[in-house]
Amino acid sequence: MLHKYENAVIVSSYSNLTVPAHDLLNANTFPDAAKTQCETARKRLEMFLYFSSIVPAVMERSTIQLQHFVEQRGPMLQKAKAGQNIDYDFVFESEAVEYRSVLHATLYSLKSFLDAFAISICSTYGSKYGRTKFSKKNIDGRKGMVGGTLVNWLRNLPSHFDEKNSLASLIVDADIIWLNRAINYRDRLAHYDELTDMDNLHMRIRLDDKQPYDFTSISPVIMPNGQPLLLYVQELQEQLLAFLTTFLSQVSLLKPI
Repeated sequence: MLHKYENAVIVSSYSNLTVPAHDLLNANTFPDAAKTQCETARKRLEMFLYFSSIVPAVMERSTIQLQHFVEQRGPMLQKAKAGQNIDYDFVFESEAVEYRSVLHATLYSLKSFLDAFAISICSTYGSKYGRTKFSKKNIDGRKGMVGGTLVNWLRNLPSHFDEKNSLASLIVDADIIWLNRAINYRDRLAHYDELTDMDNLHMRIRLDDKQPYDFTSISPVIMPNGQPLLLYVQELQEQLLAFLTTFLSQVSLLKPI
């Protein structure tokens, strides 16, 4: 492993991840020409794993904050509404910066990792073949395939790399099943707008609701694809780890530990 200081003893900043990043990306298994790129990719993977792993705790805190706000403001609003004989419900909607920030960080670190990972794979096969990032490209009639540039790069490797087509197919499958959606979410947040079709954390209060309120009625954050944020991020982490495990197992130039 390459580090700034001679004889460094490295302490991971977040060592209790379910799957430590160095278990998947170990620079010692890569050729010398790719070790630096592998270390960069590992650090970015660790960021993704960290951010995606703290989503449950962040959502718990955001939910508690919403509960406290409803407890404080709900009775006052109900009383005011009753006095004005107004017939509608109050919806307390949370746009808590914490859960929005961790969603941004999860998606940004995913894309950052994939770009570094693509460069490390290209470096593994040799600089004479050039290198590319994990960028979008039209492939096989599919427009804007995430990782399409790496698919094209792999397919253009010499034929003696028997795994090149199976590696390319892994990226194509990932794009179809989960990756395209994730990166499109990231691109919308980074370049265009908020996820306006995402449902924020919220709770509805009726005039006749009594305290203590039933906080089991709080509606969770729902992603544009209809999944709760917690489930979406959990599956995103699982899908990425499964993809990496399968992909790296087929790269012939990696050395066993």
